[in-house]
Amino acid sequence: MKLPRLLLVDDDDSDRFIIKRYLSTGQLECEIDECRDGIEALAYFEGLVKTNSPAPDLILLDLNMPRLGGVEFLQKFELLCKREPSATTGVLVLLAMLNRDDERICSQFDFVRGFLSKEPESPREFTEKIARHIGLATHKT
Repeated sequence: MKLPRLLLVDDDDSDRFIIKRYLSTGQLECEIDECRDGIEALAYFEGLVKTNSPAPDLILLDLNMPRLGGVEFLQKFELLCKREPSATTGVLVLLAMLNRDDERICSQFDFVRGFLSKEPESPREFTEKIARHIGLATHKT
């Protein structure tokens, strides 16, 4: 069985490390591609389109990043998806803290599936939410 593939977009090395740790501790087996900001993420998708490769199953997107932040990425990603429907995939927005304005803005994009705290109660809670969005159980065999 093919492992699901996630794209983790976050400029903070520590946050990326912790999120990958949550995924392994929470028993979600998956491949993880990484980008440090929205510019890298858009280039990643342009590369997928050029090579006719499938989009990842889900994007985990930080909002506060240099160069091209999360909201700006969502705006440009929406245009890319209109031009190249094969690039379309769901997005879970990573939040360091609850911010109603961020939620309101991000919810305007059809592909945003929800929000995920960077500080969950447990790794299991974190991975279960991701697993629900990619249609998987979280148990390793």
